[in-house]
Amino acid sequence: MVQDDEKWFYKYGVQENGPFTTEEMNNLIQKGELKRVTSVKRIGQEWNAAESFKELHFKNLANNVARPWTRYWARGLDMLILAFLLGILMNILPTIFFNTRFEGLFLGIMTLMLSIPFEACLLKLWGTTPGKWILGIRIRDLEGQKPKFSKALQRSVLVWWRGQGAGLPIVSLIFHLRGYQQLKYDLGKTTWDRDSEIVVSHRSKSWWGELLVWLAATLIIYFRIKSFLPN
Repeated sequence: MVQDDEKWFYKYGVQENGPFTTEEMNNLIQKGELKRVTSVKRIGQEWNAAESFKELHFKNLANNVARPWTRYWARGLDMLILAFLLGILMNILPTIFFNTRFEGLFLGIMTLMLSIPFEACLLKLWGTTPGKWILGIRIRDLEGQKPKFSKALQRSVLVWWRGQGAGLPIVSLIFHLRGYQQLKYDLGKTTWDRDSEIVVSHRSKSWWGELLVWLAATLIIYFRIKSFLPN
């Protein structure tokens, strides 16, 4: 039987969840479902931020769940989907709008620009995107809810510049490497997540989840190599 001091509760907004054991609470932390600022209490105690309880282990959590490559491939899948939709649009609209000589360049620029409102809308509606959903990534605010559109849009703009360098040659590579360093080693999160007050969580690792990551990587690399080959 679980002792009263081992019965934990947490809440998002007005919804209260529990009781949970200390082990179950720490499992929720590892899964990214319980945040440092989440309101938590034990029986007979007041609500406090989860990070204020020494029994709940947030130390080194960022390094445990930071998966920069999974996030990179998820965004790559989203870009492929958006580029595919734009390609269809370009074939439907009159050719006067497009110079076929620069069609590839135009498509690349438009994909990056349109990814900002495209991603922001999806994060507001679903808290994820197709690529993120396939690879098991969720986007939430500090209260564990789907982000408001303003926050989602802010994050997408910051990703476009700080994460992708607006697609500019060389600049993009430098910004990608800097984002990797911050996420994996320095901050445990990206500056766009930090400044937008966004929390990124991942699905628990499994063989089929890792297989999906490898398949996504293979697909993205294939299409990128193909884009440089002559027709």
